[in-house]
Amino acid sequence: MEKYTNYRLEDFLLDDAFREWVHSGAVLTGSIWEEFLWKYPEKKEIIDQAVVLVGTWKRLPSALSDKQMHRDIDAILGAIEKPRKAVRLLRYRWMGYAAGFALLLSAAVYFLGNRQLWQEKAAAVLTAQGDIEVFNAEKADRIITLPDGSLVRLSPGSQITYSSAFADLGLRNVNLIGEAFFEVKRDTLRPFSVYSGGITTRVLGTSFTVRAGAKDVSVTVNTGKVAVSRSGRESEPLVLTPNQKAVYVAAEQKLTKALAEVPVIVSQEELKGRFAFDGEPAGKIFQALEKAYRISIQFDEARLKDCYVTLPFREEPFYRKLDILCRTIGATYQVTDDGVIIESKGCE
Repeated sequence: MEKYTNYRLEDFLLDDAFREWVHSGAVLTGSIWEEFLWKYPEKKEIIDQAVVLVGTWKRLPSALSDKQMHRDIDAILGAIEKPRKAVRLLRYRWMGYAAGFALLLSAAVYFLGNRQLWQEKAAAVLTAQGDIEVFNAEKADRIITLPDGSLVRLSPGSQITYSSAFADLGLRNVNLIGEAFFEVKRDTLRPFSVYSGGITTRVLGTSFTVRAGAKDVSVTVNTGKVAVSRSGRESEPLVLTPNQKAVYVAAEQKLTKALAEVPVIVSQEELKGRFAFDGEPAGKIFQALEKAYRISIQFDEARLKDCYVTLPFREEPFYRKLDILCRTIGATYQVTDDGVIIESKGCE
């Protein structure tokens, strides 16, 4: 990692490991670049610029040779140092490459005249295919409103692509690289689909998070129902309900279901004014948690009939609440792929 401390922009553009990371989705969490930026935060601007340029380069004609690629990277960097002269030369140099090089030229010009704007706003690009691409180069999440009114909270370093005719199409399709939270406007006539990392997430109207990492892709549901399938196998979906998630491991071609790591309250009314339980049956408290989080909690009601509990629940996470309740009555619990099983010998 030490070798990267002296890297300039061109070094990152030509580094195979860096380019592979960008092409895989450029997700910082768990990557060597997260640790690198923690140690050298002053490299953040260069890293962000390199991510955008490498992402743009990926869309260029595949017939371009590595030698030509290196020459043109040098030209871009020259343009950044000598804006007027170099951009004029680049314009003539790349004219024969038509739409493909126009993307790269626009990226170079973008950095030349809008460095501050680039740091403050996400970049939206209209591609030659008529698609709209939005890349979040900021340090914080970016809220994007799609043409149908659906909201996307795009994580830093992530990108979405959708058709410029999105609102007029029978299907609402979005491609994602990285991580985003979706709050989809309900439309029973036009399903909403997210394609990312080899899986398809299809809904009518709900909220969920998609995380596409280098090794796996996960979809976690907040509200409503979501159908997740391997791309090309949409007829074999996993149906997820709130606080369930699907994980797809590309190397194993395996799609599995599990509970969310941090379940959220789905029905606020169930626990409103009910965080403190005074001498109430444990079974009744389990039922309240089940309804509030929409997570199945199985228990033997007969064994718990003599278990009465006084607990001052506040803002504890779901699993913490379970820990406290189970310890109070001498029970244990087991987490399955779609719920929780309480094991108890009862109370005397």
